[in-house]
Amino acid sequence: MRPRVAPVQIVCVTTEEPHRHVARVGIGGSSSAPFVTMTVEEVAYAIEGGQQFYTEANGRKSTVHRNTCTVAGCQIKTISSMEDDTVTNDLEYLPSRCEPEIGIPDPKDIET
Repeated sequence: MRPRVAPVQIVCVTTEEPHRHVARVGIGGSSSAPFVTMTVEEVAYAIEGGQQFYTEANGRKSTVHRNTCTVAGCQIKTISSMEDDTVTNDLEYLPSRCEPEIGIPDPKDIET
């Protein structure tokens, strides 16, 4: 039996053309400074392994799942959020162009 892992919040996305495919997601932190970014492939692999991801806006959560692009002729493997009665927590509406926060390491953490 696999140990249960806490669901992980996606706070921002980086998209690619031709029609806004999600390419990377930001995890934790804030939309302007996520703790880490992951590719769609990494998220899909983690979901397959049992990890749960979600988005949240205005106190409403939406589960993220693996998906295939529905644009005619595309068929790219991607991720999307569960549809509900609000778009504010959809992956497509999260802040765009997220980059991980790059911090300065604490000197005591650097080996000499």
